[in-house]
Amino acid sequence: MMKSVLFILLFLFSFLNFTHTKSNLVNWDEKKPLKWKYFNGNVPKTTRNQVALTTYTISYTVLSKNSIQINNCFVKDKSWVKKGYNQPEILRHEQYHFNLAEVYTREMRRVMQNIDKLDVNNVRSVYDYWFYQLEEAQKQYDIETIYSNNKTEQVRWENRIDSLLLNLSDFKGQIVYTIE
Repeated sequence: MMKSVLFILLFLFSFLNFTHTKSNLVNWDEKKPLKWKYFNGNVPKTTRNQVALTTYTISYTVLSKNSIQINNCFVKDKSWVKKGYNQPEILRHEQYHFNLAEVYTREMRRVMQNIDKLDVNNVRSVYDYWFYQLEEAQKQYDIETIYSNNKTEQVRWENRIDSLLLNLSDFKGQIVYTIE
């Protein structure tokens, strides 16, 4: 009886937590660009050069021994924009942060597809490697574009990211089936 009650409580907690979290997330979708209304986070007191911040989460769920779901989601309550800076070119820069996260999410899917066995160590190793690569690319993006202020570099990065998304278009879907 105690196990049943505990299971039900855990299930309800998970369900309530998931529904709350889900409304705070926006799945990456090439047909649904970011909007300023999604940037609901509090602006930190010290932000230095930043006028906006895009926060995303890349999560994975192993569904079976040969399938995994990998999602790239924008996190509304952790993303923010300073008052007076909600301009189209800044939103475009932030969109490309999210697009860059999608590039690396697709890289994860591509590599996961060729894994013999989706065990915890294999999955975590691939995830950690590509997430680190993503964080380095995000830093480089901001440095080279000077947070969107260098228009020439901004366009170069947009073209590069668009090209990478196109090259990885086979890995758009969230669920990956591995070799058996």
